[in-house]
Amino acid sequence: MEGRKMRIEVLVAYPPTDKCRAVLEMAREAAASDPRLRLDIYESGSPPLIKPTAGWLKPPPNADHAKFKKIPSIYVNGCPLTCGEVPSREELMRLIEEQLKQEWQE
Repeated sequence: MEGRKMRIEVLVAYPPTDKCRAVLEMAREAAASDPRLRLDIYESGSPPLIKPTAGWLKPPPNADHAKFKKIPSIYVNGCPLTCGEVPSREELMRLIEEQLKQEWQE
């Protein structure tokens, strides 16, 4: 994984809701905890300033409809974690650890 960072991608409302702020706080904490992580934040209704990962096109497991993402949504390394809900810190950190292990094995 030399030269690139694993991405944590978060879709939030503008202005952010309480759920959005909670997800952002967790994502920022996770990104600050490991230099291999990069946080990309997308605001609903605005075009992304950075090209999202391919996984961003996949709906999260709890999405009602494939074309719409609920807010907040969070993806780790292109893998959906949650849609419209605030995950637990443990869930987020577990997915990050799983993805980091996969990246280093490839």
